[in-house]
Amino acid sequence: MTIRIELKQSKNQIEKISSQITNYLNGKLRKNYSRVVNSLNQKIPVWIREQPEIQSLLQQGIPGELNTVFGLIPGQASLTVQNIIDAIKSSTTINIEKLNRKYSGDISFSFQSSDFSNLLGLASGYVTTEKGENLHWLDWLLMRGDSVILVGYQYEPTLGVGRSGGGIMVKSGFFRVPPQYSGNPQNNFITRAFSNREAEIQKIMMRLFE
Repeated sequence: MTIRIELKQSKNQIEKISSQITNYLNGKLRKNYSRVVNSLNQKIPVWIREQPEIQSLLQQGIPGELNTVFGLIPGQASLTVQNIIDAIKSSTTINIEKLNRKYSGDISFSFQSSDFSNLLGLASGYVTTEKGENLHWLDWLLMRGDSVILVGYQYEPTLGVGRSGGGIMVKSGFFRVPPQYSGNPQNNFITRAFSNREAEIQKIMMRLFE
């Protein structure tokens, strides 16, 4: 079915109406910006904490989990997870190009820089060995994939032993991030946290016009 509407107003009247509609919509965008950013930021902790890597990091003292594989001290994992969430939330932006009289504009958003510099700079993403060396375990998890990180040492899971209470490093073989958790710049627990979220994000973004 086709419905036709004939506009009897003059060109100037139509342009005035169009301008009023555009101004109204742009006002909605400005008014709702902060609310929509807050709504997105409420989702970020949920999406991050759903990831298997995060759940494994939070398993304090359990042999074989990332918490003990990396030798994290009690409380370090939960602090790092919160730091990661806060860093991503602080980097969340929505860029709005105002609508013109043809109702054409652009709305884009960003959650995380592609170089992960805001996360790799977190002090809690390091662990200090008994020899005083700083090991950048968060870089290993996010960026190093299945590559060998330490030669001549491997993780030995043992309950109640080591900094984490779930294992130690022994002289033998090599060490790398467990393959089921390893990440690289294109595919890691951060990128996976935001993949396939289009429907949820679109629903939130539509609140700009409420």
